[in-house]
Amino acid sequence: MKTSTIYAEKAVSSSEARKHFKDCLSGEPVVVLSNNEPAGYMMSAAYFEGLMKVLESKNADSVSSFRPMSARLEAISHLNAQALTELDASVLGEFKERQK
Repeated sequence: MKTSTIYAEKAVSSSEARKHFKDCLSGEPVVVLSNNEPAGYMMSAAYFEGLMKVLESKNADSVSSFRPMSARLEAISHLNAQALTELDASVLGEFKERQK
């Protein structure tokens, strides 16, 4: 028999979560069960934001997966800066502006 750790005090079935969606988003996290196994967790925005602040205070790198746009933009800007510093005059000499 498979056992799962549940990290919420309240559990609802997936069909109950669909019927009472808004109720699942108020307050503490709620585990959503499918076939008596945890399928996911639901929580209010305020609770999630508090959780992210705690994670950031412990380890700033731990939240990068929750902020893909920010992390992606930072990676793109780093790669562009690196590419620009590696350019030399021979490459830049080939650059021409478009004429309108």
